[in-house]
Amino acid sequence: MSEAAWAVLASAPSAALFPPEKLAILEQVVDEVFSLNHLKAAALCRDMMARWPDDPAGYAFLARTYWSEELSTRQLFTIDRFAASGFFSETSRYKVDVPAELERRFRQASDEATVKGKARLRANPSDQAARYSLVVAYQNLATFEAALKTNWWQAIRFGDQALRFDRDLISANPSCADARVTTGIYQYAVGSVPWKLRWLTFLLGYRGDKETGKRELRIAAEKGLLAPADARLGLVLFHTLDREYDAARAQLGELLRRYPRNYLMHLDMAALATRMSRPREALDLYLQILRMVDEKVNGYERLERAVVLNQLGAAARGAGDLDASVRWLRQALEEPSAAARTKTIAHLELGKTLDLLGRRQEALEQYRAVEIAEDFAGSRAEAGRRLRGRAR
Repeated sequence: MSEAAWAVLASAPSAALFPPEKLAILEQVVDEVFSLNHLKAAALCRDMMARWPDDPAGYAFLARTYWSEELSTRQLFTIDRFAASGFFSETSRYKVDVPAELERRFRQASDEATVKGKARLRANPSDQAARYSLVVAYQNLATFEAALKTNWWQAIRFGDQALRFDRDLISANPSCADARVTTGIYQYAVGSVPWKLRWLTFLLGYRGDKETGKRELRIAAEKGLLAPADARLGLVLFHTLDREYDAARAQLGELLRRYPRNYLMHLDMAALATRMSRPREALDLYLQILRMVDEKVNGYERLERAVVLNQLGAAARGAGDLDASVRWLRQALEEPSAAARTKTIAHLELGKTLDLLGRRQEALEQYRAVEIAEDFAGSRAEAGRRLRGRAR
């Protein structure tokens, strides 16, 4: 696409695909999802399904609420995870045990969305709202397979379906900025997956270009009606992966201003400071988050306190204050409500700090505790390497 064409696209207002009443509800669903109010978002979707049972939108956005809740609750779509060098590999170390009931509900809502969407299109091939709902439904399935199941082959198959409906929508309605999220994500992802997987995308007719993908996402972020937050989140993750930290920080700041109850974005802001080699700034941000948890500001009390203590321990170590790092990490281990995986991380991080302090025997005790605990994101393997004296 020429620069002139990009300029026209970026300046054109986005067309609304849904009538005002439905659009208002869907906008609220998105706001509740990004504010981490998933129960409210699900209730709004079910209300849509009851009022318009043949409309695929309610089902598609309900499925989206389900996978988003799982990612958020278990903090599985963080900057630290996504920016890891192996995220796009076929053998990612991040293996997630997806609850069977969640997967059942997610796939049931997704099936309803695709069946109803295709029925609407058969009755009216120009129904752009139904086409967009199918884009959302298949994008949900692709995200679920990629981020939760780490099944890239299946994710690409569902992504192909999303992209086919999306391209038809853009062809019929080039000014639909919301549709640019899917094309943007797949332009970037196809340019990032390993060559073995990329051959499949070539066979499907996709080449991929990371810069084009980010450009499409910027249009959706600025002009979209339902997808600006998704577009900005994609830009945060892609800029981080490409080490364009200032650009990632700018997009994340916009999201945090729009959704002040989303403590995950606050945590990611601190993680970005660490990646930008600003350990003192990261430490200050984590301390701010801990105060908000303790003072129950903006719903931050929903965030597990020990999670923040772990991050404070790692940040203090990065800032060179090893004694403070030990104190924070021991506090995390002493938290009565700390989840098992949070304690596993605390043991691992405490071992690293104790090693730096030259307290090898104490460090070995921490690594052994990790080895006998449930594995979390490769924790056992890392503990084993450190027990054998190899840091990586």
